[in-house]
Amino acid sequence: MIKSLVSAICNATSSRKAVACSLSCLFAITVSVTNTNAAKPSKKQLAFNSSTNVDVTVVTGPFKYLGHSPETGIRKVEEGIAWDGTNHYLIFRRSIVKVDKTWTNVVASNETPLNGLTGFDHLGAGEYYNGKVYVAVEAYHGCGHVTNQSIFIFDANTLDRKSVTSVSNFTSEVSAITIITNMGPHGVVFVSNFCDESNLYKFDLSNLSFLGTLPLDQPIPNLQGVAYREGLIYAANDVGPNGDIFDINPITGHTRKRAFVRYPHGKEVEGCLFNGKTLEVMVASHTNNWNHVYYFSPE
Repeated sequence: MIKSLVSAICNATSSRKAVACSLSCLFAITVSVTNTNAAKPSKKQLAFNSSTNVDVTVVTGPFKYLGHSPETGIRKVEEGIAWDGTNHYLIFRRSIVKVDKTWTNVVASNETPLNGLTGFDHLGAGEYYNGKVYVAVEAYHGCGHVTNQSIFIFDANTLDRKSVTSVSNFTSEVSAITIITNMGPHGVVFVSNFCDESNLYKFDLSNLSFLGTLPLDQPIPNLQGVAYREGLIYAANDVGPNGDIFDINPITGHTRKRAFVRYPHGKEVEGCLFNGKTLEVMVASHTNNWNHVYYFSPE
């Protein structure tokens, strides 16, 4: 997704990428970690990326890099990932693919998730819950040109679209979704907004009715992914092709920067999730090559 270049680029294409120069945290600890856990790279990976070094600038520890997935570029333009405890869901701009633990064996797919609809052209990041995949969807052509912001729900087995709920009266953009099932009487769906660095948006899990905003006490520009674990929402933003990791108290909005991560390849940081205690962050190239999910431990 191409968005702002120091608040000035954009609206030229529907690809979301914010190019920003983050020079903060000059006194933080920079740790260069060599990946020893990832699978042996393929020839096409080696041709581009003989080094899998990831530079992590730790701001609020603990935070460490663990490794990365194999190549995940089985379609173009990845936007997000979800996890059901067994399989991953790779969310592309106009398709969803369910893969097994190999990351490449396709279990199910929906190549036309917008079939029968008009006014949509962009799937964002999503979340699995209770047999369903929740996905942020809209028509995106720059932060001043977003329409039909919605939450789509897909059947996790077949990936058939089950429902479309418009949230365009409440948020100017939708980039990612995470769910806190034990918050409030029914659970709360939190939605991030790439174009609003100061708030998350809350919806009732039972019917997706609007519950209000969660103001953040530290801005998070270019927010692309959110994931909940044990009392905190973790947020990944795009500083193309690098990114920050934050954590957010979902009750108070208190926000801490945990780390700045410099990735060895890719074009844009996208969605994120938790697989057990591991934070997984998608970094996409918007081509069929050099797409990986990076693994971190924030504990």
